[in-house]
Order: sequence, then structure tokens, then C-alpha cells
Amino acid sequence: MSDKSMGSRQQVYVKTESTAGDVEVWAGTDAVKINAPFMFVKNQLNEPGAYLKTDTRSETVDVPLSIECTVQLGPIHLLGSGTQGAAADIAPVFATAFTQDITEASTVAASPAPDTTSFTLASDKLDVGDIGWIEIENASGVVIESKHFVVLEKDVSDGLTIWPAFTNAPTEGDLVKACVNYTLNMDNTSCVTIAQAGNLHSQIATGAKFSNFEFAFVKGEIGTVTADGFAFDVLKCIETTLDGALDDSQTTLKAALPGIDEDVPLYVDTELIDPTSLSTADFVSFTVVERGYNSTTPAAHDNGAAIGMYTPAITTAGSPILGLKGGVYIEDISGAGVKLKATELSVSIDEKTVPQEFLGDDGLISGYENPEDREIVWTITADLDADTAEAMAQIDNNSGLKVFFQAGGTAGRAIAFYSPSVIFDIPERPESKGEVVRMVITSRRTLSTSAENALRWAM
Repeated sequence: MSDKSMGSRQQVYVKTESTAGDVEVWAGTDAVKINAPFMFVKNQLNEPGAYLKTDTRSETVDVPLSIECTVQLGPIHLLGSGTQGAAADIAPVFATAFTQDITEASTVAASPAPDTTSFTLASDKLDVGDIGWIEIENASGVVIESKHFVVLEKDVSDGLTIWPAFTNAPTEGDLVKACVNYTLNMDNTSCVTIAQAGNLHSQIATGAKFSNFEFAFVKGEIGTVTADGFAFDVLKCIETTLDGALDDSQTTLKAALPGIDEDVPLYVDTELIDPTSLSTADFVSFTVVERGYNSTTPAAHDNGAAIGMYTPAITTAGSPILGLKGGVYIEDISGAGVKLKATELSVSIDEKTVPQEFLGDDGLISGYENPEDREIVWTITADLDADTAEAMAQIDNNSGLKVFFQAGGTAGRAIAFYSPSVIFDIPERPESKGEVVRMVITSRRTLSTSAENALRWAM
């Protein structure tokens, strides 16, 4: 084993917590396939205090006020699950800010005759605002069009009006596959445990909640997501050994070196142990809450047996979502929408989440709240052509416009975003002699037309 901490040996697990702030023990299926680790920062926030003295001007006293734990992710590659309708590995992180709902699969019905903007499902599985995924086949059964769409209207006979329009009209039996939808949630209480294991040093963030997300896409590149937020606490754990043998029922253990925090699930041989009550006298002696934790079997362990954070064998999946292999659609004067020749796009969501801190909490946070209105910003870079100019006319009118974006064109490897009413800032018209003229269009406000529907996205 290397005597250096190796980034290539890191394993990451994310698990939704039953009780916010309490470590939720993870399994191998909770592992996350990512190309960059999370970053945890635990700071004690102090207030410098200077006091009157007669013999010196240099002495100050730092008064500890509170402990702030932050979590950061990315930018990381945006990966779909590889299976349409299955949530991605990173889904528990998304669920700390959004409500997840998986729509069920169905097929296109024969009657009434479907067209490029409307059809009926054989079994009613979609509602207004849902984003779906369709695969349209030709007469030979070959898929000729596969894409996301959003349901704009639903009539009394369950007929759906969708947007943007398909290129080809669907026919009876075409598949409308399951889709993982994410909606805004004003009172989201979900938190996660994030366990990040290295070959020498590991960390756990408890009560982690992500507030600020940015999804970014560039033509010809893999899409990325960046997120940051807070955590109740950050725990550390080094790799060390037992100082003294354990029998199969002993409820105390001693580590050879300090560096393991209370409540870190420890793996000794094949047994998982839940330790607590770390001795402040030596910082290596623990009282054990439970032996044979999480359905493992209590066993005897030799002096010198290796101990470290629990790292079960990982099971991950994920396929990259390619930037702008889909398109950006913006409502035009007719309402049908135009497809922009976009080269870059980002969607950022800031929930303005802040930690709750009260007297008597010993400087630790006890929950989260959202006192300010969230911010949602679309930023689109597009070549200036006739379609873009038509969209500019609507933007100049200060109109609330529908916007839809899809990246990726393969089931299980695509993502879509939809806002029903976006007001954009009027962009500057750049002069670029010798270059294609490109416009940068940035939203000023993103509005709801009902409930929490200012933004919906799906994978």
C-alpha cells in the first residue's frame, strides 16, 4: 500500500438520512461514480476581542462563536444512469434541493390520431408539467426520433399537448419511457450522509444539504454540474490498527493512533462497529454502541488488526451526457418556438438555504431554512440568425417566454430543463468583424405560472 493518500483510490458514497444530521450507514449500492471528489470544510468562526491593558498592545483573545461546515461538489461530469427511468448515482444529492418523481412508461394510443404536437397515451401516465421521453419509429420499426418533451396541456380525454414539436408524428405503439423528473420544493428537508474514503484518510459529512446548483453545457463537451451547501458536521477517520485484541462481545476498543472521530462506522476485518463516546483523555479509546452493526457478525479481532472507515465494495453506473446534442428552444411570436443555434448554456438554481443556529446549540447548526426567494438563471450563447432574431423580438417586448433545453440524444444519457415563463435581459448586439456574431442571453426573472413550476428538469 502507498504511504501517500492517492486520489485514484477514493471511493464516495451518498445516502439519504432518516434523521437529519445522524450518520446513515451506506451500502455498496450507494457509491457514486464521479470524476472529482467532494470538498468538506469545517471552520470554527471566532470573534477577535481586544482588551485594555497597561503593559502591552499586542494581546487579543479569540472568542469561539460557532462552527461552520460547508460541502462543495465539482464541477463534475454529468452522468445519466444509462437506463431510461432509473435515477443516477448522484440523485440523493439532487434530492436535497428538489423533489424527485419517476413517471411510468406507456405507449402512444391509436386514437385520436397523434401528430407532432399532440397524442394520447394507451395508459394515462403523464400530467401537465411532466417531462417525458419518446421513441418514434418508422414503418420498419426503426427508431427515427428519440427525445424529451414537456406536457403543456391535458384535456378531459387525457389527450396531451406537448412542446417542442416533434419532427415526425408518433404512431400507435411508440414507446413513451419512464423519466426521472425533478421539481422545485419550497420546504425540502432532505439531507444526506456523504462518506469519502481514501487509502489513508477518510471523511464523512452529516446532514449535508446542497443549495446552489449550476448545470453547464458546451457544444461537443460532456455536461457538468457544480453544487455547494452546508453540513451539520464533518467527521474524520484515519487508517490505523487496534491497540489490543477484541473478543466477540467487548464494548470498548482502543486505536493505535488518534484521528478517528466519534460516530464514524468502523470496519474491522469483516465486522462493522458503531463507536461513540471518544475519550478526551487519550483520543484513541472508544465506547462501542453496537457490535456486528448493520447485519454484520460480531467476531474476535487480533491486536494490530487494521481498522478504518467502512468501505463496502462499490456498485456504480453512469454514462456521460454530451453537451448540446439536443437543442435550445425558446418561444417565438407564434408560440410554436424556435430552435436556437446555441453553443453554450447554463442553468443555475440558488435556493438561498442557510443554517439554523440557536442559543444553546454549542455552535452547531440544527437545521436549515430558506428566508429569501430563490434565484434561477438561464444563460444562453447562440449564433445570431433569423430564428435568434425572432426570439430577440420577444425578449425586447419584455415577455415571459417558454424555454426548453435538452442535452444528449440517447435514452439514459440525456437531460432536459423547462421553464414556463422566463423574462430575459435585453442583450447587447455585438459587432464582431470577421467572426460569427454570437448573442449572450441571460434571464432576469424566472417565474412560476402555478405552484413550484418555475423550473422542472428530468433525466
